[in-house]
Parts: sequence; C-alpha cells; structure tokens
Amino acid sequence: CSLAAYLLMARAIKIIGPIKANNYLYAQPIVTMLAGIVILDENAGLTGWLGCALIIGGLWLGETLTRRLSRD
Repeated sequence: CSLAAYLLMARAIKIIGPIKANNYLYAQPIVTMLAGIVILDENAGLTGWLGCALIIGGLWLGETLTRRLSRD
C-alpha cells in the first residue's frame, strides 16, 4: 500500500505540481473515513462528518487564496 501511495503521489506531482499535490494530502482522512464506511461497514459520527466539512473547507480556502495570490 505504501508503494502504491508513493507512486500515485509522484504521478500527481508530475501532473498538477508539488504544491497542489501536497494540499490534497489533507484529504486522506476523508478517504479513510469513507473507505471505513463502505468497506468495513463502520458508523461515522457527527465529529467525523464535521471534520470532513472542515477539511473540505480548508482545501477550498487554500485553492481560492492560491488562485487570488497568483493573479496579483
């Protein structure tokens, strides 16, 4: 699994660049939670969903600020 993750990360860096690829590492907990729900039939609590919302909000904010700073 670690080898696959490393290879996927290297490919992402080539395609979208190192900064954007690094930002998407923050989405890993969301993928982990969703995989746990789908594969392991786990229950996600309110804190899990709240955490997902905060992560997505942070990713959106980071992308928005990066675009604004690159235009100026």
